[in-house]
Amino acid sequence: MHQARKLYLFLFSACAVAYVWLFSTKYGNSVIGESVTLCPFKLVTGLPCPSCGSTRSMHCLIDGNINESIQTNPLGIVLAVAMLVIPFWIIYDWVSNKKSAFFAFRKMESLFRKPIIYLPFILLIMANWIWNIEKGL
Repeated sequence: MHQARKLYLFLFSACAVAYVWLFSTKYGNSVIGESVTLCPFKLVTGLPCPSCGSTRSMHCLIDGNINESIQTNPLGIVLAVAMLVIPFWIIYDWVSNKKSAFFAFRKMESLFRKPIIYLPFILLIMANWIWNIEKGL
């Protein structure tokens, strides 16, 4: 299978699983995310990981509570934007027989090899992690 197709299949599948997870935890009878955690890091250490609270953050977005979403975990907004953009971008590429999302992904890969890009990103993730610990997520 071609590299672009593999990437598109992976990203589209990941988005589909994320949508199922998001809406089953939002509208289903699930208690996961409220009283039960599935985060392996938190289960082992008792501390939240940098992305803990992302599902709750996206639930806040669905409810229109942007400030609460940011306060819960800003990564939820990043994930929500990705979940909205990626499937449509992949469908656009498929319909137009292009590989623009694949080339954008490759460009991001090359950018994140540069310390000027990845170091601030790592610092932001670490700051979010510290904030998650302070909030007691």
